[in-house]
Amino acid sequence: MAKYRVVRDKYVRYGNGGVITSTFEAENDLDAILKVDENCGYGYPFDEDDEGNAIMPTLEDAISHLSANNGDGADFVFKVENVATGEVIFEEDDGYIENEEDW
Repeated sequence: MAKYRVVRDKYVRYGNGGVITSTFEAENDLDAILKVDENCGYGYPFDEDDEGNAIMPTLEDAISHLSANNGDGADFVFKVENVATGEVIFEEDDGYIENEEDW
């Protein structure tokens, strides 16, 4: 498991939720993006195989889904990064001020 961090503007229906930095653990970059989409957005709409098992998307498909729905009635995700490597795996905008919380 690796530690990741997401910087997001928390969605509040009437008002401003503020920019928050959350840290969490994920198995890999794909798992991190799926967790961010689940916690900050609407979740990834998995396709199913013939036995009803979820078909995992590619990292690019998961990022594309997060980007397409980013901030649309959900949190606006500015950045997702791997804390250990410093690699940014998703970034929409870098103009923000951070507050921090742990998940």
